[in-house]
Amino acid sequence: MTKKTPRIVPNLPIKPNHPIEQDTFDLNKAYDVIHLRNSFIRSRYNSLQACNVPYNERIKHLSLKYHSSPQNIERIITENTDK
Repeated sequence: MTKKTPRIVPNLPIKPNHPIEQDTFDLNKAYDVIHLRNSFIRSRYNSLQACNVPYNERIKHLSLKYHSSPQNIERIITENTDK
């Protein structure tokens, strides 16, 4: 039997090609259910956008998943969260 040659792994830092954005939650609002739901909606919208899903399909998917109207989903996505 012959020995297998070991693979050579470079000593470079491993970085993902498409890093996933991390949501930061305000600790004062951590138990606010609506705030968490809106953060999940924004996060899922960003991930769908990164996958090149068309805008209408993104809104339709989010409105079905979170049982909300398309107008409300658009408002959640566009509102300023730094208030």
